[in-house]
Amino acid sequence: MGEVNAQIVVKQKSSEKGWAYTHWILDLGKGEKPIREDVRIVCAETSQKYMSREAAVEEAKGRVRVKIRKECGDISEPQIKWTVQSP
Repeated sequence: MGEVNAQIVVKQKSSEKGWAYTHWILDLGKGEKPIREDVRIVCAETSQKYMSREAAVEEAKGRVRVKIRKECGDISEPQIKWTVQSP
């Protein structure tokens, strides 16, 4: 298994609600086209509280790690290349 590329996009919802992640794009290193997954947070705890940009990124990374494990098995952190963008 090669390197996994994970791009997370975060956006500031408002100064009151803070930041949230909107989608991520995963290239699992299997020679397939990258997977884009839009994230809709509706009435979840994250949409009801202020999150800093760093907190939103860490929460998204946790969710992405679960998806990577499901698709690729146990993969070490150094094999994941993280990119974070804001529109």
